[in-house]
Amino acid sequence: MELVADPNRLDMPETGIKIRATLDSKWGAHDITHLTKESLLEWLKSRDSDGPDAGKNWREQVILLCFGHD
Repeated sequence: MELVADPNRLDMPETGIKIRATLDSKWGAHDITHLTKESLLEWLKSRDSDGPDAGKNWREQVILLCFGHD
């Protein structure tokens, strides 16, 4: 799965959650706020391989981190 950063989103406030994605066809570490909508949804679903609830706790932790919770 190739995740893609959107150059129009580079000014978004960052979460500190960096992932490997392409920007203008070049690989780099980008904050999840920089991803295209499609790539963000793919990334959030990436832990679902072991069943429908496999990634649930992981997604909850990502949301909590985004809003400054432990």
